[in-house]
Amino acid sequence: MNKLLKDSLIITVSKFARAVYLLLLTMLIARMYDLPTNALFREYNLLISLGVVILPWGVNLVFLYLYNLEKENETKNKIFWNSTIVFILYCSIILFIYLLISFIYKDLNSMFYKVTILSAILQAFFALLENKFVVVKKVRKYAIFSLIAYVILSLVGTFFTLLETELLNILYGILIVDIVRLIVLMITIYKDISFKLDITIIKNLFKRSFALGLNAVIQNVNIYLDSIFVLVFFSRSQFAIYSAGVMPIPIISILVVTLSTLVLGKMTEIYSETKIIKSSFDIWNNVFKISVVVVIPIFWFLLFYSMEYIQLVFGHKFLSAKFIFVIYLTKLLLSVTTFSNVLIILNKQNHILMNTVFATVSNVVFLWMFSKIFGLYGAVLSAVLMHSLIVYLQLWYTQKFSGISIAKMLEWTFIVKISVITLPIIIITKILSSIFLSNHIVNFFLSGLVFVGIYVFVIFKKKIVSIKDIKSLREKG
Repeated sequence: MNKLLKDSLIITVSKFARAVYLLLLTMLIARMYDLPTNALFREYNLLISLGVVILPWGVNLVFLYLYNLEKENETKNKIFWNSTIVFILYCSIILFIYLLISFIYKDLNSMFYKVTILSAILQAFFALLENKFVVVKKVRKYAIFSLIAYVILSLVGTFFTLLETELLNILYGILIVDIVRLIVLMITIYKDISFKLDITIIKNLFKRSFALGLNAVIQNVNIYLDSIFVLVFFSRSQFAIYSAGVMPIPIISILVVTLSTLVLGKMTEIYSETKIIKSSFDIWNNVFKISVVVVIPIFWFLLFYSMEYIQLVFGHKFLSAKFIFVIYLTKLLLSVTTFSNVLIILNKQNHILMNTVFATVSNVVFLWMFSKIFGLYGAVLSAVLMHSLIVYLQLWYTQKFSGISIAKMLEWTFIVKISVITLPIIIITKILSSIFLSNHIVNFFLSGLVFVGIYVFVIFKKKIVSIKDIKSLREKG
């Protein structure tokens, strides 16, 4: 199997295991605790999601770019170690800023926030280590360690939750397991690579990562700005309901992030050798189509089974999150891939930053306006509109600098074709399940199995995806 696809599969399995663990913990806490406690847990997850992006400040992506660009092993080793130093420096700066703010706002000095920021640092470090395991071809080891950790975390989380202990005790247990995992991973990855401090490489990492990191921070703050807004300006119970409706679909985020991260390295390598953007774009386009084949049917299935999904994950007390979830689902149509990859390899990160700043400022304005008129629904509507704006601006700049048209990048005819295939299957499945299945859990899983089985059969039968296509992608990757 091609290395790109093999690494992608292994990392996807690892990320999926984490998603299952978090989903299990979310389902237990949603049922065992009241809405304010659920809101606190959702706040913890929100801050972790922000921390994973803010703390490394783009170092993980720049590391992949520079490591794949370099040919000499000695320089590769220097990049390997010095990128870790830059990561630690960024974390230290942000931690110092947090300490200063916590002196002013005493509430932020509570043990909950201390545990949360330590957990965020660990998760950010795991994201960097994942890339390092990929480049040294030790992905399998990373996945094994991670799978073991997620099994232990699931057991720890389940044990403390069923005891109905304080939420903070659950977070302590998670933190301890993650610290042990980090120690094991660091010993495994760094033991065979000699350390040598290189100020030139550190300066280069800072220079390249600053704009990219600032963009990543602003972009992700923009992504979660609606949740932050609801957390600050609405009640705890409303935040719990809202965060249930906008909780990312694990399989989508895993697929997109994993494929986009891995393909960035391959695109960089090809472009550095050929200086022909079309060669790199072909790799991106193949991955885009794979994502469409997976994401579009998930979108339609969850749209038709939104009530069952909310009941399954969160229980009956969160049913009012259904319409928030339905609006949020439309983001999936523009989340099939990372549209900034081409701009990154063309070294146009500053344009990504400008796009994101403009969209974020606009998001603040629309959030305030829409929430005044539509309440919680206004917040999620603003988030969807601003996400669409960012994607459009990234596509426009990509077209400008690469000469590749937006129509060619989006492949609208392919997206419509997948939707036309999907809709009849999901409509028939929904009608039959409504007649014969009354239990929402059984309905969701059984309908899902039937839908997936028929859909996979049809796309192979219609030759939308064939074994030849998969082999072709392996050869190109």
